[in-house]
Amino acid sequence: MRMTKYSHSAKFRYGLFMLLVFIGGVGLAFSLQQWRGAEPAANTTRSALSAYGGDFVLDNSAGARSLQDYRGQLVMMYFGFASCPDICPTSLGVMRKAYNTLSQDEQNTVQGLFISIDPVRDTPEIAHNYAQHFQKNFTGLSGTPQAVAQVAQQYGALFRKTATPDSALAYTLDHSSVIYLVDQKGVLREKLQHGITPQELTDKLRSYL
Repeated sequence: MRMTKYSHSAKFRYGLFMLLVFIGGVGLAFSLQQWRGAEPAANTTRSALSAYGGDFVLDNSAGARSLQDYRGQLVMMYFGFASCPDICPTSLGVMRKAYNTLSQDEQNTVQGLFISIDPVRDTPEIAHNYAQHFQKNFTGLSGTPQAVAQVAQQYGALFRKTATPDSALAYTLDHSSVIYLVDQKGVLREKLQHGITPQELTDKLRSYL
């Protein structure tokens, strides 16, 4: 009888533990979804994308640049920061490989843009040099924190500062990793999630050329 009571008690405690684990997991998933909730899923429908995008003005090493300056070109755009340890270099590397796969005539109709979400550290010169480190025909843009935040909001790009007290940089930035395709008329057409291959991106670019 004692063994039976103990068995029931152990089963009850185990069941309660698993229930708490499940509730905690649901809560964590909900919190993450709330943080990402403002960002529509990649490759989403055109009607869902219509709420995002639009013209903007930011700065590079040569002065103010507007998205309108690239009318007639297909723009692939990425929000990141120059001291990003891995995600940004990976995504910009994919952009470079896809761009270099295009013919010279195709390259003449495609523009790569890198927008820094860390304007405090990334001056327009730093942002532009960082973009050109990957491809000399890419352009890096920065601006005031308010201007950068406005452009990020327009496109649904999410980021937040996270303190790193044990690092010499003092803080880093958690951010969504998306390649945005803006067509020749300045309309946002695609949001391509981190993990897209260079060939897949090349195919996407050519579908709009």
